[in-house]
Amino acid sequence: PLDHFNFIKTESPQIMSCDRKNLEARKWLEKAMPTKHISLALPIKWKEINVNEIKSYSFEKTKEWLLNPQITWLKEHDIQSKEFVNIIEDNDFLELSELERYKILKHRLENSDLRNIDDTKNNLNYWRETYYGKGIFPPKGSGLIEEALLEERWNNLISSIYATGRITKKCIEMKELEGEFYFGGKNLIQIEVGSLKYKTLMNGWLNHLYLSANSSFNYKTLIISKKTDYTKKTNFEISKEILPINAKEATDTLRRLHQLAAAGRTDCWPIPPESGLTYALATKDKNKNEQDLFQKKWEGDLYMKGERETLSMELCFGKNCKASTFLEFVSFKDILMSLYEPLLKNSN
Repeated sequence: PLDHFNFIKTESPQIMSCDRKNLEARKWLEKAMPTKHISLALPIKWKEINVNEIKSYSFEKTKEWLLNPQITWLKEHDIQSKEFVNIIEDNDFLELSELERYKILKHRLENSDLRNIDDTKNNLNYWRETYYGKGIFPPKGSGLIEEALLEERWNNLISSIYATGRITKKCIEMKELEGEFYFGGKNLIQIEVGSLKYKTLMNGWLNHLYLSANSSFNYKTLIISKKTDYTKKTNFEISKEILPINAKEATDTLRRLHQLAAAGRTDCWPIPPESGLTYALATKDKNKNEQDLFQKKWEGDLYMKGERETLSMELCFGKNCKASTFLEFVSFKDILMSLYEPLLKNSN
């Protein structure tokens, strides 16, 4: 009864064990067994590697680091950081969570041929045909409400995609980049069914650079994601346009990313991904305070959890690490902009 898993904090005001004596005993045990905060990457240390020191570095290794810099550094030191998500099922299953809606929409996107508008738009039966009887949707009228909500979001997403031009799918088979990619007109499309995320933007940026450096591709990459909107309606938009870039500049930028990625396997990259992106984007808007936005993204507030609460961030920078740990680091902005400046320069 005193196992700490019985006292996990949840969104519900009640805890799993409601025995006050057990709770007091658990608190006493916690006090009796103090634990030191782990912060493997503090104090912050960052040393760049000279390009001449890099004998060879693959596109795949750069991609692995770029999309997950701290996790890659931990793996390099034989530390796995699989995120633990504690989900306590609600007996009153009346609606899907936003995470569940995200996964369902993403699954449909990954299994649709966007070239055929008749198959992708205004097909309300899709949800019932795909999920009926699987226990995923709420029962009765609540399930119908979820179907209508998901269909509205799906149609809004598809409308945003088709607004980019005639949709084509191309199979790219290059030395280090293979896969099927969608194009709107001549522009490459990267689609995110949720809000703009660090990984989505960086993946689009890396593909854009590789295609520009190693092929005749000289067009835009369009990132489509959920529009930031405080109403309940969910719309999608082109949240970021990556502009055409010449082959030489793309090659030089890739070489620079190889340098950062190589250094990032020795020293932990001292910029949290989502919080760092928020800071970088805010530097282009004179009406925004990048330090305040960084702090909010990192530490969280009453309405959202901070990035610091993920396991990989806690391992690297310790529990309840303050934003000031980064912001007061003398080279913080210089290091951050060494990654983001080329992207900001070549995007709208």
